[in-house]
Amino acid sequence: MKKHLLLGAAFFSLSMAQAQLQLSEIHLSNGAFSGTETGTLAQFQSLAPQSSILQQDLSLYHFDNAMRIGGMGGSSQSLQLGFKTAAYPTALLRIGLSNYSNANAYHLSGEYSESFIVDTLTSSVSGQQTYIDSSSYHHIGATYGTQQLRLDAALLFRMRPEKRWSLQGGIGASLGYAYRNTIRVSSSVDPYSLGGFDMFFTSSFFHWSGQTETFASKGGLGASIYVPLGIDFRIGKKREFWTPIHLYAEMRPSLFITTYGKNSPLTPSFSVGSASALGLRIDVK
Repeated sequence: MKKHLLLGAAFFSLSMAQAQLQLSEIHLSNGAFSGTETGTLAQFQSLAPQSSILQQDLSLYHFDNAMRIGGMGGSSQSLQLGFKTAAYPTALLRIGLSNYSNANAYHLSGEYSESFIVDTLTSSVSGQQTYIDSSSYHHIGATYGTQQLRLDAALLFRMRPEKRWSLQGGIGASLGYAYRNTIRVSSSVDPYSLGGFDMFFTSSFFHWSGQTETFASKGGLGASIYVPLGIDFRIGKKREFWTPIHLYAEMRPSLFITTYGKNSPLTPSFSVGSASALGLRIDVK
């Protein structure tokens, strides 16, 4: 894979030299993107065979396929250069490196509860007994996170770039290698989940117990094809210091492609989603 990236970088360098591209801009941006898959218990047991949590008897747990709030995607940071060519004065080739982080690329969630009697009240008058019930809540969660370094390139076309406000659109793609993957497995137990007023005294705030395990893995590729649609704002119109500085925002409808290494139990994923970016652009004279 590294050889392929080097060949790709060499091809881009040769293409830019032949097209006589001229450096015109520097871009710094921070973005967010969607993308979370639901994994299976068997997949996570294979990803983390050394996990004591996942290797225990889990027959009582119910594992669902619901997305969890906070696990809907990841973030990206980019450093890119913009090049223009005399042959296409309205076009801009933006190319550079982007770091993609997704702490919840795959997730798993399972739970079960059980009821039991915690106390018995006996009437001093009638002798009638009243049972006070409670229940314990057990939860297991697992996430697969990945960090990828990608070569990111986009061909942009701008409408009225000389104005203070301008619009831009085009086509872009990214491709890179996962340099760090992390599997996190956690379990928790709330032994006295009474509900009502009693929960303030006997629930998980006082009795909750848990365990967390973290493991590392290697390998995998990440790629995307996207359509950047954005708006650009020039900070200054008259002062020389502010004139070359721009702020911009982009929406990027995207096709995400992810693989997880040769021996990974996770299957390659193809998904349609969205990404966004806020950036700082500096014109180079």
